[in-house]
Amino acid sequence: MPAELALAAPAAIPGEIVEWLDRRSFRPPSGLRAETVAALPGWIAAARAEAAPAARNDILRLFRLLAAALPPQFGMVEKEAIPLYLRGLADLPAQALPDTLDDLLRSMKHFPTIAHIREAAQPHANRLHRRRLLLERLQAAHDEAARRGADIPEVWESVRW
Repeated sequence: MPAELALAAPAAIPGEIVEWLDRRSFRPPSGLRAETVAALPGWIAAARAEAAPAARNDILRLFRLLAAALPPQFGMVEKEAIPLYLRGLADLPAQALPDTLDDLLRSMKHFPTIAHIREAAQPHANRLHRRRLLLERLQAAHDEAARRGADIPEVWESVRW
């Protein structure tokens, strides 16, 4: 990932949890304890931050890096089109942009359209939204389990997606 597009990392969701969420495994991570349950609200906040829409400057930085990667004869976008790109990409998560840039740099033959950028960003945006959704489901399952007195591992195994 180019350093120019690197974003500040949000509060850390432990790697084991991220891997579990991204794999969509039905087997929960080992070693679940009450501290893990207590950390869920922070992880949910981190996942929401990761999925937050990109700021105008993040999109402009992506735009500049894409433009720098291509020689001028491969089709630059007119200056008047930049506001359209900003509007068309405004809902993409900022944390999805670095991976999107990597994918585009490997595959583009000309300057990408808004649709091409959105298509490249979709798997990365979906992954971020899925993490947030699963953590929120897990929190809701824990809240319900606390009312019933259920065991923690039972709750993690009950969360399906």
